[in-house]
Amino acid sequence: METLFRTARGEVEPADRGSALYRDLVFNRFYDTVKTSFPVFSKIVGRKVLRDLVSDFLKEDHRSPILADLSYDFAEFFRRTDHPVKERLPFLEDLLEFELAELEVFTAPDSPVDKEPFDWNSNFEITPSCKLKEFSYPVHRAEEIEPKDLLKMRGSYYMILYRDPEDHGVKRLDLTEFVYNFLRSVLIEGKTPAESFRIEDPDLEPEEVKPYLERFLGDLLRMGAIRRSKLSGSPGRSSP
Repeated sequence: METLFRTARGEVEPADRGSALYRDLVFNRFYDTVKTSFPVFSKIVGRKVLRDLVSDFLKEDHRSPILADLSYDFAEFFRRTDHPVKERLPFLEDLLEFELAELEVFTAPDSPVDKEPFDWNSNFEITPSCKLKEFSYPVHRAEEIEPKDLLKMRGSYYMILYRDPEDHGVKRLDLTEFVYNFLRSVLIEGKTPAESFRIEDPDLEPEEVKPYLERFLGDLLRMGAIRRSKLSGSPGRSSP
């Protein structure tokens, strides 16, 4: 049995036709899972590179025998690998993280919708069906932009991914740096919206920004993308 496992992982040559068939079956299942989970990544790196990556990935120990978990394991593997394609296309790590976030949002369990109205002094947390992300390349557009052009667009790109409660599709909202930092303070660092609301940009007017943020967070609540955390006390209506 150990020899069969080593054959499947490509560590030894198959001893017979049956072993070769088993090796090919295991490889194809891994390959198809990666290709399905990361379609844009797979298209950009090409068949040969993807097969090389999957071959190396097969030799790793995996945390779970469940096929669906291979996507997470592959993403971790790619972050560690020193394959030359990473130097040639440095946006690939961002792209893989973006496609993994889409997958996580799509497959996350439904969360009960928080029906209480938004208030500035409650604590909120992000639900499994929502991801707040920052990338160094516009990888959300990688399907429509040539890799050579994508390489020239290094910068800061902020977004929130969530599952639409009506059609259950994964949606994306692009964010400004100000809104991203505000959401990060509230949803990741655990501060209340009132504590997080700080405007240092002279071009932003507090009386215009506050109603926008309140509506935005209220919409995220109603969509089940965020919820009150256990840190919250009784809701209040005061604002900063």
